[in-house]
Amino acid sequence: MVALCDRFLGREISLRALVDGLEGLLNAGSFDDQSLRKRWYELWTPLEVRNAMGEADWSLGAKEETEALRSFLREVQE
Repeated sequence: MVALCDRFLGREISLRALVDGLEGLLNAGSFDDQSLRKRWYELWTPLEVRNAMGEADWSLGAKEETEALRSFLREVQE
């Protein structure tokens, strides 16, 4: 997931690819910790809303939201 965030921040993938990829990875994994899932969704949902509203592939808001999600994911990995 961190790699997807990095790719989006580097403008290598679209917002749609980021949102879809992150959701797919969450669903493919076995994340039973409900507090982790809740926080993940809190950080992912704004990106999903941007995507659903047809926002351009990259914006300052999407960048900031992606950085926040990436920071959370890095904390979880430690």
